[in-house]
Amino acid sequence: MANQKHFEFLMECLKEENIARWNTWIQDVQGLHDDEIFTAAEGRRCKKVDLSGAELKRADLQSANLRGANLQRANIEAAWCWDAKFEGADCQATRFCGAELSYASFQNANLEGANCWRACFRHSNCKQARLQRVNLEGADLFRAELQEAYLRNCHCWRANFRGANLSNADCRQADFESAFFDSDDTYHAILIEAGLQEANLKGANCERADFSGADLEGANLWRTNLRGAMLRNVRLFRASLFGADLEDADLEGTDLRGVVGQTSDVEYKLRRIEQLQQKIRENKKLGSAVASK
Repeated sequence: MANQKHFEFLMECLKEENIARWNTWIQDVQGLHDDEIFTAAEGRRCKKVDLSGAELKRADLQSANLRGANLQRANIEAAWCWDAKFEGADCQATRFCGAELSYASFQNANLEGANCWRACFRHSNCKQARLQRVNLEGADLFRAELQEAYLRNCHCWRANFRGANLSNADCRQADFESAFFDSDDTYHAILIEAGLQEANLKGANCERADFSGADLEGANLWRTNLRGAMLRNVRLFRASLFGADLEDADLEGTDLRGVVGQTSDVEYKLRRIEQLQQKIRENKKLGSAVASK
């Protein structure tokens, strides 16, 4: 059966509101003919369709228009979604494992609880996307646009964020253990209580980012821009701060013992920061004593 007929049959099932019929049929077809993969013919008619629970494993969805579509619990595993449009789509609990999503757009889409294990999001647009509790283990987000994205409690172990833009993204309590961030932009990102153990932030722009309570044990912060960053109560044991810029950073409550790779410049800055913070604490105590009188 030709790929165009696959697409026409899907449209027929959608009109009947019988996606189960499609799922049963496509599983039988793919079981017999793995080389015949469903194609969306650029998906011009897929906009706002209900594909919840659809079986689209290994589907060819290149340039498909799935804006506003309902893809809850759909299986898009190992699918080819290059340049596909998912803006505003509901992708909650959707399986994108191993999918090719380079240059795809997920702006304002909801991917809460989605499984994106080893998916490729290179150069994708995920601005303002809801990505909380998403499994991004081993995913490739090279140069992805993640400005103002919501990544709370994401699992991003060994994910590649090189060159990605995480400006103003909310990454509270996300797990970025062993992830790669070098040369990316996390300006003003919220990384409160995030797990960044062994993460590579070499040369990253983390100016004014909030790392309060984060775990940066063993992290590589070589030449990282941490100007004005909030680093209160952060764990930095074995973290490398060689050449890092800590101007105006707030390290109150952070134990700096065990930090490695410090240059004399960094050591001077750390001592200066500690001195200033100590002075602020003393002034506060003095102010309180005067007020009590």
